[in-house]
Amino acid sequence: MITGTIVQVDQDNNGAIRVWTNYQIDGVDVQSNYPQINGKSVYCCRYSAIQFAGMSNDDMTSAILADVQAQVNNLVTQQYSATANAALVSQLSSVVGQSASGDSTSVTVQNGASTMTINQDGTASVKTDKVIASQQVLP
Repeated sequence: MITGTIVQVDQDNNGAIRVWTNYQIDGVDVQSNYPQINGKSVYCCRYSAIQFAGMSNDDMTSAILADVQAQVNNLVTQQYSATANAALVSQLSSVVGQSASGDSTSVTVQNGASTMTINQDGTASVKTDKVIASQQVLP
């Protein structure tokens, strides 16, 4: 279980509102570079009165909790990726030693009306595709 718990709200030297949140994965703090607060690792999110203009206390709380939830969701995704990636590494061992190469590439330019072939030797050519407009005559 991943949880985010707000541990402190204060103001920085520039006047911004700081919301300090402790995130835990299965009860273990997610380490951060910020100094600990009350022995807990914390992360900071900054806000201003402009962001909360016209909001009730409940609306402000909901907005802050939505940001905390977004980070919880991000941590869930990171956990999944780490586990899934570890499983894929052994499957991808067959890619070691394989290569791809080329000495030219094609790029579509001018809203798709032309194709430019660019060569490694510094030359290029452009092919313009002529589009003839057609009109259907209705009976």
